[in-house]
Amino acid sequence: MSYIESSEEQVKELSPRFRLLYFVVVISAVVFVMRLWYLQIFMGTELRISSDQNRIKRQKLVAPRGMILDREGRVLVDNLPGFDVQITPQYARELEKTADEVGRILSIDPKQIVKDVRVGRRKDGAFKPVVIKRNLNRDEVARIERIRHAHPGLTVVTPMKRTYMLNEDGAQLFGYVGEIQ
Repeated sequence: MSYIESSEEQVKELSPRFRLLYFVVVISAVVFVMRLWYLQIFMGTELRISSDQNRIKRQKLVAPRGMILDREGRVLVDNLPGFDVQITPQYARELEKTADEVGRILSIDPKQIVKDVRVGRRKDGAFKPVVIKRNLNRDEVARIERIRHAHPGLTVVTPMKRTYMLNEDGAQLFGYVGEIQ
């Protein structure tokens, strides 16, 4: 038996295996191309919209309100920065752990924080932040900022608070002091 005859026999032996391998590769390529077509062409518009909604975060920006002065230039109503801590339910992955840490810092019951966040999620949706405490002092802000990076969804915001130099009587004269809707 010559070398050529033995190699022809080996090719004949391996031929069914190559056909099977070729068939598997072709089927895999067809499935891959079909899946790409499905995602890009058929579902492309829907997936693009979904992607944009995940990428674009709508944020409510409140325009600053001006000072009110009397005719001699004395300030009657001013805006002072305040600090509020809030949790966005969608981003709070470990809500109980976050509530424990925030509750310890702010002297609030963690169970109440969890309850408030869950109620806020049902009422306003998962992406609307729930205010945990308003008017934090600078020490509380510093302590929250220290842990904020370990707790997604936890933020400190600085809304402007309306301050009336005539105290409560000024609010009656100069307008409503409730939260801006």
